[in-house]
Amino acid sequence: MEEIMIAWKKKTLKAVSFILSLSIGLMWMTSAANAQQAGSGISAERIVVWDGDRVGLGAKSWASPKPQQSKVSVASGKGFNNTQGLEWHAEGKGWKGFGWNWTGFWPNDGGTDISSYKNLSFMIRVEFKDKNSAPNWAGLQVSLICSKDNKPTKVVNLAMYTEDLSDQQWHEVIVPISDMLKDAGKNFDLKTAWEIDVGEWTDSEKNYNIYFDEIGFDTREISTLVSSPEKRAALALGNDFLPITAILDLSSDGTEVNPFVYGVSFGEPEVMKEMGVTMRRNGGNTVSTYNWKKGCISTGNDWFCENHAQADGSDMWINFHMENKKLGIESYMTMPMEWVAKDSVSNGFPKNLYPDCTVYATDRPDAGNGTVWVKDDNGNIVKDDKGKPKSRFLRCGERYPTQNGVYVGLEYNVELVKYCIEKIGAAKSGGIKYICTDNEPMLYNSTHKDIWSESFSYDSYWERTKKYAELIRQADPDVKIAGPAVWGWTAYFYSNTDLDNREKQNLPWDSTKSWPDYGKYGPFIKDFMRRCAEYKKATGRNLIDIFDFHGYSLNSKIESGSMNDPETMEIRCLDVRKFWDETYRDPYTWIGSETGGNIAYVPLMRKWMKETGFDAEIAVGEYQHTGWDGGVDISGAVAQSETFAAFALSQVAYGLYWANIKKNSPCYFAWKMFRNPDGKHTAVGDKFIKAYVSDFSHVSVYAYKNVKTKTASLILLNKKSTKGAKVEIAFKNEIPVQDASAWEFSRANLKAIGEIPPMKISGKKISVELPSMSILRIDIKM
Repeated sequence: MEEIMIAWKKKTLKAVSFILSLSIGLMWMTSAANAQQAGSGISAERIVVWDGDRVGLGAKSWASPKPQQSKVSVASGKGFNNTQGLEWHAEGKGWKGFGWNWTGFWPNDGGTDISSYKNLSFMIRVEFKDKNSAPNWAGLQVSLICSKDNKPTKVVNLAMYTEDLSDQQWHEVIVPISDMLKDAGKNFDLKTAWEIDVGEWTDSEKNYNIYFDEIGFDTREISTLVSSPEKRAALALGNDFLPITAILDLSSDGTEVNPFVYGVSFGEPEVMKEMGVTMRRNGGNTVSTYNWKKGCISTGNDWFCENHAQADGSDMWINFHMENKKLGIESYMTMPMEWVAKDSVSNGFPKNLYPDCTVYATDRPDAGNGTVWVKDDNGNIVKDDKGKPKSRFLRCGERYPTQNGVYVGLEYNVELVKYCIEKIGAAKSGGIKYICTDNEPMLYNSTHKDIWSESFSYDSYWERTKKYAELIRQADPDVKIAGPAVWGWTAYFYSNTDLDNREKQNLPWDSTKSWPDYGKYGPFIKDFMRRCAEYKKATGRNLIDIFDFHGYSLNSKIESGSMNDPETMEIRCLDVRKFWDETYRDPYTWIGSETGGNIAYVPLMRKWMKETGFDAEIAVGEYQHTGWDGGVDISGAVAQSETFAAFALSQVAYGLYWANIKKNSPCYFAWKMFRNPDGKHTAVGDKFIKAYVSDFSHVSVYAYKNVKTKTASLILLNKKSTKGAKVEIAFKNEIPVQDASAWEFSRANLKAIGEIPPMKISGKKISVELPSMSILRIDIKM
C-alpha cells in the first residue's frame, strides 16, 4: 500500500507514489462484429457490477474519517443519463477516500470473477465550483480490493485513463487490469474482486463531488504504448500570435550534455525503453527503511507507518539492476538508514498504544497516523486562528520505543553492497556503479518518525556520512558515491537540530546567527562541502564523487493550480528558471530569504563549491515541475523540455525525475521528443547551444549538436498557454539546402507526437510557426 498517498512536498513532507498507468487517448482494437455499443459507448463484452438501478443494489461502503469530510451514497438522478448514480462528496485537505463494495461484503469469501476480463471501466463526472475547490487531478486514484485476504491492486491515477475531467462532463474511464496487477497488485485474486476504492491527497482545502456509474469490466483490446509518430500537418497557428526573433550560432562548440540527465526514479521497463531513459534511481522514502535480509520496508509518515513486504525480498537491488542492465540503463541506488523495518506486519503507532491518533488506516484499522490533537489543560482541542483544530506529530521514543523498527547499523547495510558484488559483480565488471548514501536525511525524524527520532547536527551527520562512504568504498573502490540528497531549500541551509530547536523555543527566522549549527558553521551544504574538500586534501581521495541535492518547485501556484489552467501552465514553465537563472525572482514561493531572493539552485551550489574548494559532479536526485507521474496537461511536457535545457545550460551531470512517468503522459512525450521522436531512437546530440531569443518568457530556442552525424536538433518551446508565436531564426552561417525532418508535440493530439512535413531550409534564416504550449523539433544537417 505504499503507493496509496500521492506526494506533496512543501517544507517537511514528501510521500511516495510508485504508480504506472496509461492514458486512454489510445487506439481501440475491438472487433466491430462483437462490439455492440450501449448508451455509454461501452462494449457488450462486459459485466456490470454496479449501476444503481439494476445491479449491485446491496452494495456497502466505507469513507475516510474526520477531520476531512468524505461521504458516499446512491443519488437519484445523478447517474449517467440521469439514472441513479454513486455520489462521493469530498471536502478538506489531506487524504480523502471511499470504498464501494458491490457485493455488500457478503459472503465473506464472495466476489466477482474478473479473470477473463481485461479492463476496469466506469463512467465518471466531477463537479466543483472553481479551480481551487477542484480535485488534485494528479492525486485522484483508483484501486480494487478482493475478498481473499482483503488484498488490493496497485493504485493508479484516474487522470491518465480518461480525457480532461475538469470540464465537469461525463467521461468513460478504462483501466487495463494488467496495469493494476503490477507491484503492490501482484497478490490480487482476480476471482474474488468485490470493491472499488477511490481517493485523493492534497495539502490544500478542497470541496467537490464526483459521480460514478456503470462500474464494470470488459474485454476491449487497448494499444498500451504509443511508439511511432503520426504523420500529420502542423497545428495551425491561428490569429493570436506574436513575432519572435532568435539568433543561433551552430558553429559554436556548445556545452557538453551528460546522458544521465535523462534519468528517472523507478519506472516500467517498456516505458523507459521507449522514452530513451538513461539512468534509473532506486530511491525514495520506503527505500530508506529497507531491511534487505528480511525483505521488508516501512511506509513511514507517507502512509500510517505500516510495514510491508518488499517485492523481490532480499534481491531487490539485484533484480532492479539486472532489469536496468537489459535495457542499457545505469542504476543509481540509495542506501537504507541504520534503523530499518523489523518485519512486514508491524505498525509504528498501533491503536492499543496510541488510541488518540487523529486518523487510522483504512487498510489496517489498528495503524494510527502518529498525529494527535493539541489539547489545553482541560483536555479541549486547541484551534488555530481560522478555527481549525491543531495537531502535532508524535515520534517514536516520545511515549514508547519504536514498534516497527530495528537498529541494524551501517555495516549491516554495506553487507548488501557486498552481497550484490558476489551475485552480479563489482562496479568495474558490470555491477552497480552509483550508490547514494542517503535519501533526504534532514527529514528522517519526520518522514520516518516511527523508526528514527533523533535530529542530525552538522557534526553528527558528517561523522555518519564519513563512516558510511568509507565502508562503501572499502566494499567496492570503483563505485561512485553520491550524497547528501537533501530534500530542499531549508535543508540547504539548516540542520534539523537547528530547526527542531527553533520550533521548541519558538525562535524567529531572523535569529539564525544564534542557532548552534548555523551560527557556528553557516549554511549546512556549504559546511558539508568544506568538510569534503578538507577530507580530500588530507587523504588524497574523494569522500563524495557526486553532490546530490533535490530541487523541487516549492511554488504555491504550481502546487495548488488546476489541470489546463492557463496561469498555472505558464508559471510551471517559467519556474524551471530556478535551476539556472540568478536574475529570476519567484513571487509565489516562501524560499529565498537567505539569498536576497536569488533562488537559482545550481549556481548557488557552484558558488559554495568554489568558495570551499569542493569539486564533484552535480546530481539533481529528485525534481519535477510538471505534476506528478508525468504531468496531467501539456505544460508538463513543455516544462520538462525546458528542464532538460536547464540541466544542459548549468551542466548538471545527473537528472532523476521523481517518480514514475506513466506511458503516454506529457513527460513521456517530452522524453520521446528528445530521445525517440520517430520510434527509431534518433536522440538529440550531446553539445548544447542556447539561442538568443527576443522574448524568452514566450519562446525558447535551443540546439543539440551531434558531431558524429553532423546534425543539429533544434528544440523550440512555446511557453504561453494561449498565444502562438511566429519565430524567425537567424543563423550565423549558411545552412545547406535540405528538407529537414520535423516533429511536433502540441494540442493537435496529446497522445501522439506529430511527424509533420519536412521543412525546406537554406541560407541563413528559417521561419517557423509555433502553436501555444507546444514543442517543435527540427533536425538540420550541417
